[in-house]
Amino acid sequence: MRRSLIALATAATLAVSAATPARADGGATAAWIIGGIAVAGLIAAATYPGPAYAYGPGPAYYSPYYTYVPGPRCYWRTVWGPWGPYQARVCY
Repeated sequence: MRRSLIALATAATLAVSAATPARADGGATAAWIIGGIAVAGLIAAATYPGPAYAYGPGPAYYSPYYTYVPGPRCYWRTVWGPWGPYQARVCY
């Protein structure tokens, strides 16, 4: 889909540029267009709020002694919480 849109935009640009007559104004029109694009990019970069990260719970301490727990049988399972997936200890 993206490639077809790029191809369509390229074809439209070439069709418009071929249909307009050439002007010799010393490059003033090109300078205005390039300057406008640069200013629009600066304004967009200045007003961009940044990525919206949702941080999960803080770091957890995993002891090597959890590999063998006398008593109930336990294992680690990936579960989904409000901040995304995390490891939970399930015992039965």
